[in-house]
This record gives sequence, C-alpha cells and structure tokens, in this order.
Amino acid sequence: MEVPHSGGVKETIMNSRELAEAVDFSRLPVPVYHRTEPETPMKPLEERSRIYTDFLQMLELSPMHRLGLQNRGLDDRIIAANLYRSAPKKHGRLYSKVMYELSGRYDLSGMPGFYRQNGQWHMVSSEGFFIPVRDVQGRIQGLQVRLDNGETQKYKWFSSNSYPEGTKCSAFLHVVNWKPGRKIFVTEGALKADTASHLMEQDMCFIALPGVGSMKGLNSLLQKLNISEITEAFDMDKESNPVVQMSVKRFYGLMEKIGVAVQTLKWNPVYKGIDDRLLAGKRQVGFAA
Repeated sequence: MEVPHSGGVKETIMNSRELAEAVDFSRLPVPVYHRTEPETPMKPLEERSRIYTDFLQMLELSPMHRLGLQNRGLDDRIIAANLYRSAPKKHGRLYSKVMYELSGRYDLSGMPGFYRQNGQWHMVSSEGFFIPVRDVQGRIQGLQVRLDNGETQKYKWFSSNSYPEGTKCSAFLHVVNWKPGRKIFVTEGALKADTASHLMEQDMCFIALPGVGSMKGLNSLLQKLNISEITEAFDMDKESNPVVQMSVKRFYGLMEKIGVAVQTLKWNPVYKGIDDRLLAGKRQVGFAA
C-alpha cells in the first residue's frame, strides 16, 4: 500500500502478511551475544609439553605459594621437580618479560592459556599458581591454576578459548608415578594426586580425574595400560553428598563394564581427601577397605 508523504514523496507500507513473506527466516543473522572468537585447535602433546615446560621454568614461585605447598606436605625437592609456579601479575615486569621471550621462541597458536591481540601474544591472567597436568609419560598436557581466592571455585584450567586466536584446554586426566606392576589409586585433582603419591613414600601410582564426575578417557587409559585392579580413593564426601555418590556409582559401573576390579578406601571423614588423611599422620596405606 502506498501513502503520500509530505513533499509529495510516496512511501510503501507493508502489512504484517507481506512483511512475513518478505523475510527469509532461514538466513537470520546470529545474535551478537552468541558470537565467539573462532577457536584454534590445540598443538600436539609433544609441542605443548615442551612449550609449557619452558614457560614454567621462566616463572617464579612466591613465598606464599611455596609455604602453602609445604603445608600440604610437599618438600622443596618435589615442589621443584613438579614445576609449580606462581601466575605472574597481568602486565607486570615478569609477565612482559616472559611473554616477550616465549613468543620469540615459539608460535603460541594452539597453546591453551595464550591468545593474540593487536599482533601481540598474551596469557590469560589469574591470581594463583600453576599445576602441570601430566600424562603417563610425564609430559605436560595442560595447566591448572589453584586460585588464591577460590571460595566458589578453587581450580580452573589455563584456557583461552574465548579470547582472540585462543585455544580451549581439555579436562585432562593426570598420572603420577606410573610404572608397570605398581599399585594404582584413583582420586580427584592433580595436586591431590601429587601430594598423596609423595606422602605415601612408596612406589604407588595415582590417576587423578579432573573431578569425581569427569571420567572421559579413563576407560581407554586403563585398557591401554592393561590395568586390571585399581584402588578408589575419592574424597570422603562420597559418604554424604548425593551428587558425589551418583558420580562414584557411575565410576563403579564403568569399572565393572570394562572388567577392572576395585578396592575401596575409607577413612575418618574428618579428613576429606586422601592427602589430608596421609598428612595427618598415616604414612602408609592403613585404611579400612
């Protein structure tokens, strides 16, 4: 329908039916708030491990973080060997120095935790310290950050998938002290596995899930390592938390499905994790199964 406009110009006004027919709903634009930066695929494991190792060796461990690790029962030798390092302050002197040197040595495309903006490489910054998450050969698959002010969230992955040219970090399994024939424990959390393995003072292997409900890759790892028996050492909230209980039940179901026998460890629930229990005085496996 055409109507006269001031000045003699005619305007066309479409009724609702005409308007609907004119719109191609199959080609509607994606809303701006749904758009994200395209994700860069991760580099191969060998490259990630080499770059992360160099990266951590450039950093420092603050006295506060060192004391926190020592209070968990870790000595300076194991702290140094495990390459725990404090995350540098955003755009501070060490931050700038490390990014300049690291980006000069390597192409950081495909490295979770790093991103490029205005032609310069940066790292995602958090207040806390880095924990290397390793595979069965000791290679660094990715990094976790133990947050200083982690009231609602204690750990986060060093990931940059929402940043320009950034890369997402997968939730990797962590393996400590693997060798054929060693007793295998499964728990949750890389730092907990590192600590418990050290405190046991025996040749024990720990496999740490990212969380008690995160079992991706566990099936294939156990089969690859030809493991037929495993000892479950999840936190003692498995006795009282319904959500945790459901995840533990799934774990036992998976083990039964793939034919892996499971021994259960329990201890006084005043100590939440196996690392807490060991630190409290038990230096050998003396738990009620």
